[in-house]
Amino acid sequence: MVFFVGDAYSRKQIYEQCGGSLQTYLPCKDGVVVAACLTVEMNPQAPCIILCGNGPGVRQAGEWLVSQVRPIPVFIKNINRQWIFQGYFEVVESFVDSADCAPYLQGAGRNQESTSRVVRLRLV
Repeated sequence: MVFFVGDAYSRKQIYEQCGGSLQTYLPCKDGVVVAACLTVEMNPQAPCIILCGNGPGVRQAGEWLVSQVRPIPVFIKNINRQWIFQGYFEVVESFVDSADCAPYLQGAGRNQESTSRVVRLRLV
């Protein structure tokens, strides 16, 4: 399957193409983040900004994402619960310091304690 920008996909289709997990927003396979499946409620500046949570799995996925060179397909969930393909994105920079993260957390309903890292992406 080839993803087309603006087209809708199910999580099952994304999983079948990319691997990883059907549930996490940063599915990983063999230590590599294979996609980003984001909601605007949790990531209001998506697809260019990802707010990584503070749980152990998400924290690890964020670390893997910023260390990899390979671009990832990014999807945003719409009101019909479909995942709209935004394109392939690569990491530009990452922030873990609370002062650097703070501007990106405004309007996200999240605070520094619930966020392990902010990842800035760019379309490739």
